[in-house]
Amino acid sequence: MKNLTTLLTALVLGALLQAQTTVTFDDELTATDTFNNGSDGDTLFNIDDFLFPVNYDTSFGGYWAEGFAVSNRTDTVDGSFMNLYSVRTTPEVNNGYLVANLAEGPVTISTGFEITTDRTFEYTSIDVTNTTYAFKSMRDGDMFAKQFGGPTGDDPDYFFIRFSNGVVDIDHYLADFRFEDNAQDYIVDEWETVDLTPFQGGMSFTMELFSSDTGAFGINTPLFFALDNLSYVISGGVGLEEANATGFECWSTPAGIQLKEAYTGHLNAYDLQGRLIMSTRLDGQSTISLPAQQQLLLLEHLNGTERMIKKLMH
Repeated sequence: MKNLTTLLTALVLGALLQAQTTVTFDDELTATDTFNNGSDGDTLFNIDDFLFPVNYDTSFGGYWAEGFAVSNRTDTVDGSFMNLYSVRTTPEVNNGYLVANLAEGPVTISTGFEITTDRTFEYTSIDVTNTTYAFKSMRDGDMFAKQFGGPTGDDPDYFFIRFSNGVVDIDHYLADFRFEDNAQDYIVDEWETVDLTPFQGGMSFTMELFSSDTGAFGINTPLFFALDNLSYVISGGVGLEEANATGFECWSTPAGIQLKEAYTGHLNAYDLQGRLIMSTRLDGQSTISLPAQQQLLLLEHLNGTERMIKKLMH
């Protein structure tokens, strides 16, 4: 039993040291077949400490000008501009996702995480697909945009997202008709995963759309796509041997963390994903105000050059 406990502890601490976490949007809407485009006055969706800007312009009766909308719409049939919030692939009922509107230029995803200097944050992947509107516009053409491939299917059309952190660009095609063999041409109609690890860090990235179908006023292809399952890792910081050490003495209470003695210095608390959830200065107090949520924490006590680690269920 002792060996099993040691193994489980090591596995949990390994997860603390480098855990991949995925942000989904299934719980952001309470009703089915609906959306939130900022018409209620929101200018920023804060979802799991990630920031997604939205701009709803109240001019001309109001319209979604740019940014993100949260949606669980399931209309795969209506390919008109009246259906801006549905994905082409058939989603599960009430399976939430974001729709990105880049009509006014690139949009940025960022995080509000507080990451200490001895830890690293890294985006790992994101899922993307076409909206019903963009898919059918490219497949069939409409009053604003051409049919991809043209009448013969030979036009080398394309539509892609460029992810950029300012240093590295990652391009992912949502439609590609540049193949010599027209049978290889495609328009994405399923969720696809984009590898973001080439960014090698950075707390934010931008997304921009590019299309072969352009005119006097810019891109003709509808500048929309959908995204889901934004994944990241936080690693580094507390070492495994340090984490297995006894550390300083404290215990959990409903009101907070009770310290055995009046410590001075600094106290950091990390959750299971390695995110910094609390950072406070210790000036001799014996209780730290942090509501108990029954989760495993790593507590890091810093005092000058001294560093102590404590595992605590709180």
